[in-house]
Amino acid sequence: MRGVITRTPMTTSNLTWNYRPQIAPKALRSKIRDFVRTMFKDMAGTTIDGSQAIVTFLADQTSIYFNLVSDRHVTVNVASSRVKEAGRLCGALVGQKLMETIHERESQVRKAEKTFEPAIDVLRRFMCQPDFQEYIVVLDEALAGAEDSPFENDGPLARYLANLVTYAKLRRDPANARKTPDHLAQQAGLTHYGDNIGLTAKQKYAEDYTARYQGRERIFAPHVTIGKGLNPRTCLSIYFDWDHLAQKLILARFGRHGRGAGVTSSGFVRD
Repeated sequence: MRGVITRTPMTTSNLTWNYRPQIAPKALRSKIRDFVRTMFKDMAGTTIDGSQAIVTFLADQTSIYFNLVSDRHVTVNVASSRVKEAGRLCGALVGQKLMETIHERESQVRKAEKTFEPAIDVLRRFMCQPDFQEYIVVLDEALAGAEDSPFENDGPLARYLANLVTYAKLRRDPANARKTPDHLAQQAGLTHYGDNIGLTAKQKYAEDYTARYQGRERIFAPHVTIGKGLNPRTCLSIYFDWDHLAQKLILARFGRHGRGAGVTSSGFVRD
């Protein structure tokens, strides 16, 4: 009774299942809470956060995220250790005709309709996860950029955010002290990683790469770029840097690619 499964890279342990709701989103969130109480009793609790219903298991704080992207699409993000429980819960919801599986052909049609999870929702979902909180700090400028971002490619965005956690873990590991950030980025699966920005970007468009951190404004040059071209619907950049003292990755800018960038022959943005 599961939806279409999207397997993410080995750097993340989550799976994504897709469904179509058969009742209003608010009513479905309420039903999810009721089913969790019945099926798992005191083992798990449900939190309603905006468009999400988050089922958290108390023993290990792993979660199942029900994101009601629209009244026609439910994305279920499942920790690999909770596939069995998620399968039971989703199967019960489907069995009661509260939602239905989106099959592969239908999923492709939905893609053509550009149904997607907004960038700010993807970011906030990750910000709720313990590993993300442990290794990454998100500045106000990044949140504001994500809020304004019209980026439509939510699957790759989720993979990059998961890979940024992996990258931060590698940066913190003393065994990697002599390895370059570029090497660790590649090891973490951060393709289209750049360790710096061009001179034109720094001199003419510094405000596009600047954020306030620890009381002062500074340029954040390391970045990853997701997608192609310069259209913010198809291209998103995340600018960050490593805080050696805090041993955390600082996400400073998020969304539209900074000005002063060029485009490679393949269509990918570069600085």
